[in-house]
Amino acid sequence: MGKYDPPPSEYRFRIIASVVILAIVVFALIYRGLPTGPASIEAIVSGVIFGSATIAWSVWKLKQRGKD
Repeated sequence: MGKYDPPPSEYRFRIIASVVILAIVVFALIYRGLPTGPASIEAIVSGVIFGSATIAWSVWKLKQRGKD
C-alpha cells in the first residue's frame, strides 16, 4: 500500500456508504416504480455503477492491505 493511502476504516466507511446508496436506489425503485424517461434511467444506472464500483474498489484495496 502507498504511503498516502487512507486507513482501513476509510475503506469500510466507503463500503457502508455505497451499500446505503444502493439501498436508497432500490427503495426509490420500489416506492416510485420504474422510470420512464431517459434522464431518470441514467440517474439510476449512474447510482448503481458508482455504488458497485466503490464497493469493489474498497474491497480490493482492503484485500491488498491484508497481503502486506
